This record gives sequence, C-alpha cells and structure tokens, in this order.
Amino acid sequence: MAIVALFAVALVASVAAQLPGNCSTGPTCPFSAPFEAVSITTDGTYRYVTTTGCPPYNNPLWHTPNAACKAQPPIVFQLPLRPVYAAQPIPVGEQASVYKGITYLKNSPAPQLGVLGVFLNGVRIFGFGSPCGFSSTCPATDASAPTNYVDAVQSEGRTTDYCGGHADPMSHYHIHSGLGIGNATQRAACNLPADVAGNHSELLGWMIDGFAMYGRYSLGGQVPTQLDACHGHTHDISGVPTYHYHLPDAFPWTIGCFKGCPLVANNMAFNSLDSSYKCPAGLSTDPSPVYEMIGTGSQSGLAATASLILTVVCITIRVI
Repeated sequence: MAIVALFAVALVASVAAQLPGNCSTGPTCPFSAPFEAVSITTDGTYRYVTTTGCPPYNNPLWHTPNAACKAQPPIVFQLPLRPVYAAQPIPVGEQASVYKGITYLKNSPAPQLGVLGVFLNGVRIFGFGSPCGFSSTCPATDASAPTNYVDAVQSEGRTTDYCGGHADPMSHYHIHSGLGIGNATQRAACNLPADVAGNHSELLGWMIDGFAMYGRYSLGGQVPTQLDACHGHTHDISGVPTYHYHLPDAFPWTIGCFKGCPLVANNMAFNSLDSSYKCPAGLSTDPSPVYEMIGTGSQSGLAATASLILTVVCITIRVI
C-alpha cells in the first residue's frame, strides 16, 4: 500500500513586492499562503515526490530578477526505496583555484548541473556548481579566468532569499546550500522539520540516488567527524545500518559526490556515466564504507520526522 502525504502549508506571511515575472512554463509561484501542495507516495520499489517546484513560503523574488514558476505538469521525482551503491563515487564537481575572490571548479570532471535531490517541502536541491559569467568572468572574455565553472554559493549567494533559494533563468526555484535552513527558526520559516538538541538531525529530503539527506548533526547531536567524500556515512537508523548524507554548512554545500547510482531520468542534463560506476545496476553493498561511531544520544527523532513536520505543515494521510 502507498502512503500519501499531502503537505498543505499553513503559514501566514506578508506578500513580497513582486518583481517583473518571466514565467513561460506555468503560472508564477504563490507569493503568500495558500502555497503549493507536495505529495509523497511509495509503491514498494520507488518513492515518488510530486511537486510544482514552488517554495512553500514567501515567494523568493526579493533578490533575483528571475521569476519562480510552477512546473506544469508537476514534477514527479522517482527515487529508489532501496538504493544501490556506485562502484566508485560519482563526481558532481571539483574545486580548481580561486580567481578574483571566486572559487572556480575544474572543467573535468564537469560539475553536475541541475537537480541532485529534493527536500520534503518540494524544493529542488542543486549542486555546488554553476556556469561562470554571473558575478565571475569566463575564459572567453578573460584569458586569466581558470575554467568555465564556479562555486554557485559564492557566485550567486547575493541573489538568494532567506531560505537560501532563488530561481534560475529557466524559472526553476532551487537551493545550492543549507545556509538558510541551519537552525530551528530557519527550518520553521522554510517548512522543514527542526532538529532536537542532542539528537541526530532530522530527515530533510532525498538525493536522486535514493539516499536520504539529513541536517548537519549526527549521533548525539554532534557534528560528524567520519564522513566520506560525498559527505555521507553509515550508522544505525531505527536499528538498521543505513548510509545517508548530511547537509553541510560549508563546501561542498550539499553533496560532494553521489554514493549511489542516481536515477538520471530525474535530471535530463545529467552527465553521462561510463561503465566503471556499474550503474544503474550498482552494488548491493558499500565498496568503501565509512562508519560513524560518535555519541550516544537518542535517535528517536529519526523515526518521528512525520510528527515533527506537523509543527510547520498540516498533513492529511490516507492509505490506498
């Protein structure tokens, strides 16, 4: 049976002044409540997150000229319930050098642009890479510019709203980091579950390889010290050893690489994968596990994410 959770946001918010819109794919996202619903269902094999991509909080047009538009029809993210591991981490970009105060990223491997995951509130998660040219120079016009890609948070940070999001030129609202959702006040404002002091961080969403994304803190409410290059690790969750990511407050901002085999249909711009990763079939066991052993604090919050979400949204559940 599938469980359908409809997230109907019940926030009272002032309406931001609307900047000129540029929506061509659908109506502009709501500026105030009622906001767009998000549906999360399962069928035993996949988790489906259906969203218009709109933020469930004040429309984010205060700092960016791009309008955030509803996806029509809504986006359906298909995420494996039982993720498989890639034979080696799948890169989403690598730092090169700093030029004029901006960190540039290597041209190869090319940074993975577009959607890398989705939050519980339906907002798209992008990676740390962005094409040069917004607040940085490119090799085509500046021979000293190192590469064609830059750190998106450094380059575009001044355009983001209070949740760390903005719309790209295609009108897709997204975030590149968790800087706007680091504490309980920010989580409440951005319709994500707040952490409980001394406990493991709460579930925030999933990456397109199916592995979960949690907040910054690990066991005992401590900052994790044992993390792999993807910014994830394994420890018991509800009594089961489970690989998962943690959302950092510094580079790589979201994930440093994919630990699992991503379902590339969720991102039609996904870089091609060669056979060395053994995807999409993948591996059933982690080829290079990193285990987290710190702390003894309660993990009860991990099993109670749905109830915590009730503090910021209203949930209607029906079984079909």
